[in-house]
Amino acid sequence: MQPRKTFFAYALVMRRSVLSLIISTMLAALTSVASYAQQAYQFGKCEVAPANKEAALGAVYITMPDGVKIAADVILPRDLPADTKLPAVLTQTRYWRATEGRQPTGADRYWVNHGYAVINTDVRGTGASFGRWPAPWSRDEVRDMGDVVKWIVAQAWSNGKVVTIGTSYTANTAELTSVSNHPAVKAVIPRFSDFDLYKHLAMPGGLFNDFMAREWGNAVAAMDRNEKRGNPPIGVRPVDDDKDRKLLEAAVLDHQQNPSVYEASKEITFRDDKPKGWNASMDDLSAFSFRKEFERSKVPIYGWASWLDAGTAEGALARFMTFNNPQRLVIGPWSHGAGYHASPFLPPKRPSHSRCDRRGGQRYFCAGACGWNARHYCGSQQTPCVVHRFAGCE
Repeated sequence: MQPRKTFFAYALVMRRSVLSLIISTMLAALTSVASYAQQAYQFGKCEVAPANKEAALGAVYITMPDGVKIAADVILPRDLPADTKLPAVLTQTRYWRATEGRQPTGADRYWVNHGYAVINTDVRGTGASFGRWPAPWSRDEVRDMGDVVKWIVAQAWSNGKVVTIGTSYTANTAELTSVSNHPAVKAVIPRFSDFDLYKHLAMPGGLFNDFMAREWGNAVAAMDRNEKRGNPPIGVRPVDDDKDRKLLEAAVLDHQQNPSVYEASKEITFRDDKPKGWNASMDDLSAFSFRKEFERSKVPIYGWASWLDAGTAEGALARFMTFNNPQRLVIGPWSHGAGYHASPFLPPKRPSHSRCDRRGGQRYFCAGACGWNARHYCGSQQTPCVVHRFAGCE
């Protein structure tokens, strides 16, 4: 019996050794993918002194190659000299780019005061834009992103550089803009994006997220009908030339073609299911399916996510560990969009406002310890001014 026991003990040790080797090899391989992206591109530091500039707002239509008109707000410094060229910050949404009468926001003014133009658009089939919105981030919507960039760099005030930024839906549009591989796109900043629609949003744990599909679907359908809200009730902003609101009425009429998000979602069981009206699966609409286009663009990605926000952290880590684009990733203990600190371990007297240490590489918040940790792949300990470095500075 003793030799038999010795054999099994030896086999167990060998099994553990082999398993340890496999795990170590996998971790090393994953780390090498991420470190390759960092070593291939050295993130720098750039300081741009803010100025106190008044923002001038204009609302226009941008015509796509197929004739569909996309509504856009263009926010520039007032009285911009004719020979001044600016980089642009682009956000593309399906939640109305602005309500009627709204002035430039604090974020808009921040960018203007740091030397940027700001472009906010309603994606195809939403807001004041014409066309049909079949599903989130459809192929037509993604193609439009590249055409919007072409329009931006053709403007007299453009210096030919664009950075995209967004949170939630607009985080996906921010990163998907790089799919066009347009050389003007210098950086993308996706904050709390849905990297894998099926796994991270619609079917978490394999169960249909009925509440999300129903409530989100109802909310965007109301917006597509331009149902006014607030006190007093107001709707989406029309473009400046639409004095009689006829263009807006026609755009809203186009939106009647948009399929029900909830009804389409209920037809999905498997990843490759294509609901009626979508002509695409959730995988087709997910950012991960565009990996080749992302990597071909070589566009740097500055990702943000939260451990406490659905699957955004898992998706951000998947992108960080698989895409070979230059990347920085910050994962914190926030609500969706980082509006507030959401950690259940937050001490009672600690403020709940959002803060983070933004040093480079992969940076994450350890909830139990209520503190920040970092993995630096490029060796730099300096705080990067990422947006300015890629879009505004040489």
